[in-house]
Amino acid sequence: MCDRKIRGRNTLGRMIRSIMLLAVAVTTLVSTFGASEALAAGDAERGRKVTEKWCVLCHAVAGAPKPTAPAFSSIVRRAGRDDAYLRDFLEGDHFPMTMYRLFAQEKEDVLEYFRSLRTRR
Repeated sequence: MCDRKIRGRNTLGRMIRSIMLLAVAVTTLVSTFGASEALAAGDAERGRKVTEKWCVLCHAVAGAPKPTAPAFSSIVRRAGRDDAYLRDFLEGDHFPMTMYRLFAQEKEDVLEYFRSLRTRR
């Protein structure tokens, strides 16, 4: 009889530990997912800085000396240049342009910067 009580307590203890571990895992996943969502939101000012760093050699950005490519403000206002198009553009290679690999957050920031240019006059 005593042996059954001990086994029962051990089983109950293992179940409680398992539930606690599961709760910790779920909490970690939820907090991680929430943090990645916060990072996904683009910031137009950071996006402007990215374009000034990488795109100024060709595009009319921040007073480029002799731009050989159009200003972003005119590009983003062209027909068919919706967010999906611009996102695909940022993901792929665009020859003859120099190829730059932006981090995911930088792409989101540049996309937000492009969105802001649509509304400026």
